[in-house]
Amino acid sequence: MPRLNSLDELRNLRELLMSDQDTGRLGIAICAGTACRASGASGVIQAVKGHIIRNGLQDKVWLRTTGCHGFCEMGPFILTVPQGAFYTQVKPGDVPRIMAAALAGDYAEDHCRPVVAATE
Repeated sequence: MPRLNSLDELRNLRELLMSDQDTGRLGIAICAGTACRASGASGVIQAVKGHIIRNGLQDKVWLRTTGCHGFCEMGPFILTVPQGAFYTQVKPGDVPRIMAAALAGDYAEDHCRPVVAATE
């Protein structure tokens, strides 16, 4: 990827990446950075994959594992899109409840923290 040299180039890249998102499906992003993996993210990732497959949700949910977001003390975490829910210290057993709430457009409040959207 070429180096970004201005704020306008960053904005253009953001627009390009945002236009590529499938907003018709629920998005699940899980940190797979070193600290999150040490805190159990691999089990959470497997639980989400299994839940998607067992419940035939492949056309309704996309899953993305990400690098570190700098929230190491909060990991493992799940971020849902488009709701913007940030679930912290998630265990594999929390996955069915979180996914059911997200698919219903709701929140599983016991692990949820609000996410503030970035503004330009």
